[in-house]
Amino acid sequence: VLRVFIKLRRARKLSGRFAEKLRTTVSQNKRRYIRHGFDLDLTYITNRIMVMATPAFGQHSSFRNDIHVVSRFMSFRHYGCFFIINACDTFTSSDGLAGNYNYNMLFNQVQRIPFEDHG
Repeated sequence: VLRVFIKLRRARKLSGRFAEKLRTTVSQNKRRYIRHGFDLDLTYITNRIMVMATPAFGQHSSFRNDIHVVSRFMSFRHYGCFFIINACDTFTSSDGLAGNYNYNMLFNQVQRIPFEDHG
């Protein structure tokens, strides 16, 4: 039993490193927020305005911001003082997820304002 536990722990550690490497590769030369234990594809424009890609969940969170981590980040850094504008033009994208996340995960502090980014 102990051997199985050790092997599972090693596999989880390796998968975490792989996901981290994948996120870094996908974001290429874009700025990332890597502070306070967070590694997110987001950047502050001013101290009150930030921009980030649409959060994801499940298997897509390996290369996008995980909705659970974004929720934790917003609670930790901006508890009670944030509002999110979801500017996705559709509820789904080519991966079937963009813009389609549970607003409760972000304390219902989300307003959807569709904006077409490719014409």
